[in-house]
Amino acid sequence: EAAAKRIRIETIAAAGAWARGGGPIVHQLSGGLDSSAALAALRESAPEARIVCLNERPLNAPEGDERRFARIAAGRAGAELLEIAFDPASIDYAALRTPELTAKPSIAHLSFATAIDPEVPGDGFSLMTTGKGGDQLFQRSAPPAVAVEAARHGLSLRACIDAALDVALRNKSSVWGVLGAQVLHGLLRLPERQEFSA
Repeated sequence: EAAAKRIRIETIAAAGAWARGGGPIVHQLSGGLDSSAALAALRESAPEARIVCLNERPLNAPEGDERRFARIAAGRAGAELLEIAFDPASIDYAALRTPELTAKPSIAHLSFATAIDPEVPGDGFSLMTTGKGGDQLFQRSAPPAVAVEAARHGLSLRACIDAALDVALRNKSSVWGVLGAQVLHGLLRLPERQEFSA
């Protein structure tokens, strides 16, 4: 309970630091947990800010269409919502392989589709936010370091095995590689290689 409270405080503080400029915010809102949580943090930290949410979805593809959840999240946050449909054939797959990563979020990185709806706001919006990175935050894509930490903190053998199984299941990988990392870097305390860092 204390850890959850601390995470909430830090999340609101981080959102507030980004929103401190006071300008309008563009937020990519899929309707999933990660982007919805980010939107809630933005609204709580910047109650008066204008927030325009963008929901992108592929045409004629029900999988990944979370518009009904995006509408609920945007409504609760008092944010505008623009729904943008794009043709999967228009995706620039070369851009997917070589994304240009900038220190500051940019409208230019809104989509990998070649054509963006003209309604998408651009001028005057100083910040674009997303829920990207949520898999790491919520450990849905858990690195082996999660299992390593279980061993380093002296958990029981059963708890260590459970942690290794959980990591392997989440990553759809073999449990043996995770157990190996757990023994080498947890029990034997050998220096962690980069791929095992959290």
